[in-house]
Amino acid sequence: MGRWQELQQAMSAGVEAAIDAGWDCQAVYGLVESAIKDTRFLPLEQAKTAVAELFSEVEEVGSSAYERLFRFSAYRPQEKLSLLLWQLGAVLDQHGMLQLVGPYRFSKTVAPHATFWDLLAKTVQKAYPLGLLGSFNQEKAKKIHQLRMYIDRQNITYIRDFFKQEGDTDEQALKRYVFAAKPQGMGGRKLKKSSARLHNKYPEGASYSLINKKRLTPNFHSEFILNEEGTFVTQWDVLVEDWRGRLISNPAYYQAAKNNEYQEKVLNGESFNYANRNNRTHELLDSSPPGRFDHQLRKTAKKGWLSPRIQEYDYRRERQIKCDDYSK
Repeated sequence: MGRWQELQQAMSAGVEAAIDAGWDCQAVYGLVESAIKDTRFLPLEQAKTAVAELFSEVEEVGSSAYERLFRFSAYRPQEKLSLLLWQLGAVLDQHGMLQLVGPYRFSKTVAPHATFWDLLAKTVQKAYPLGLLGSFNQEKAKKIHQLRMYIDRQNITYIRDFFKQEGDTDEQALKRYVFAAKPQGMGGRKLKKSSARLHNKYPEGASYSLINKKRLTPNFHSEFILNEEGTFVTQWDVLVEDWRGRLISNPAYYQAAKNNEYQEKVLNGESFNYANRNNRTHELLDSSPPGRFDHQLRKTAKKGWLSPRIQEYDYRRERQIKCDDYSK
C-alpha cells in the first residue's frame, strides 16, 4: 500500500463524518489537501498519526479541522451559519433561550483569541450587512445573537481550565494567558482596556458603587469583565443545567434560588462581539439585538436594574482600577 492510500485510510472516518455533517465537496477537499500538504515531510507513521488526530476533530467547532472546513466551504455566509446551528443542535426553548443539544460542541482548546472567532465574526458580518434586527428569518437571527453567550462560556472555561492554578484569582489566570506562548496563549500581546459602564448595572434605589472593569482581545471579539476581587463577572457562574444537560431558563427558578446574585452576573457579564470595533457594525450586530432577541431570563433580570448614567459614572475611579500590566 502506497503513502497516499495509507493516509487516505487514516482520513476515511473523518471524511465520512464531514460529509454526513453536511459539508460540501470544496470543504472536504480543502481539508484533505491541507492535511496532505502539512504532513508531506513527515515519516509515514507520524503523518498517519497527525492526519488521524486532525480528522478526529471535525465535530469540534473551532478546532483546526473544523476551521478549515468552514474556511474552504463554498457555501454562502448564511448557509454556513445555518449549518453551524444545525450541527450544534441549536433550538430555542419555551422561555426563548438558546439550547445547544449537539451532536457538535465547541472544542475545549479553542482560545479567546483564536482565528476561528475572526472567521465566524466575518461570516456573520457578511450574512447580516444590515444587522440582525433587519433579518427576514428572525428565529435564526435570535439564535445567532444568543450563540454569543456560549462563546463566552467557552472563553471563560478556557482561561479557568488551562491557566488558573490553585489559589489564583480569575484575573491572575487571565494575566497568565496573556503572557503564555502562542497558540495557547497570546504570546505577550496585551488585552485592550475599555469602559465598563454598561457592565456596572445596579438595582434601582440602591447606591451606585460597583466597579467592574472590562478587557477585550485585540480583535475586539472576546471580552472579560472582572470585579474588584479579580473574579470574572459571568452568568456562567449562576446558570444551572438540568438532568438533560440543558440550561434551566425559567426566570422563576433563579428568582427563588439566587436572589440578586443572578441578576448582577447575568446583566453585567461578558459578551462576545461579532464586530471588529466599536462602530456601526457593533451597533447592528451586538448592541441593538439584545432588546428584541434576549431570552426571558435576561429580560426579567433587567427589571428594576439601571445602567449608570454618563454623568454619574466614576470614570476617574475606573481609570485607577484599570492599571495592570496585561492590558493597554
